[in-house]
Amino acid sequence: NDLQKSISELGNVDLLVLSGAFTNNTRSQVDFLIVGDLDKDTFAEFIENYINENKEIRYSLMTTENFKYRVEYHDSFVGGLIHTKGNAIVINKLKEFLKRP
Repeated sequence: NDLQKSISELGNVDLLVLSGAFTNNTRSQVDFLIVGDLDKDTFAEFIENYINENKEIRYSLMTTENFKYRVEYHDSFVGGLIHTKGNAIVINKLKEFLKRP
């Protein structure tokens, strides 16, 4: 997948979850979640180039430490993205933290 390859080249990506526009999940708050250590300027440039004029891409970018904290405390935003059927986890280096039913 081109999106997965492009995002993984932006830095150390531990988790990439596709939702929203990518999975036809109209109730999702974001279209993708990226967890890892990325250069924010490079990422902003990627988003700017990726988005076409007719489509707004909603995303969440968080550090691995923040993600682990949110999983540990059952954060509803993160939990919803991980556990919603139809959402795609396309990069997952955090399997030990994600017990998906």
